[in-house]
Amino acid sequence: MGKGGEKLEVKKGRKISLEELSAHRTPNDAWLAYQGKVYDVSGWEDHPGGSVIFTHAGDDCTDIFAAFHPISAIKDMERFEIGEVDETIIPTALFANKLKPEKQKEF
Repeated sequence: MGKGGEKLEVKKGRKISLEELSAHRTPNDAWLAYQGKVYDVSGWEDHPGGSVIFTHAGDDCTDIFAAFHPISAIKDMERFEIGEVDETIIPTALFANKLKPEKQKEF
């Protein structure tokens, strides 16, 4: 197992903004969002799929995770959980030309 989930002393339930999530985009500093939860998979060299896990670092991986994993695989991610996405903070840079999140969800 890599360092993800072990190096941060963070309690589950911590609110993490999309801007903070997006700052963690390298293999040695990799956070992923899946179904509203945030996971620190930094340095997870033992990922069964190899380094492909880092292609979505700093971003939401819900769709790609569902495409390549059985639902039971989320159990393996629990040890990496560090918080949850704070949907109350909308970064203007990310949504400047898009629908607001609540409108997008309705769509």
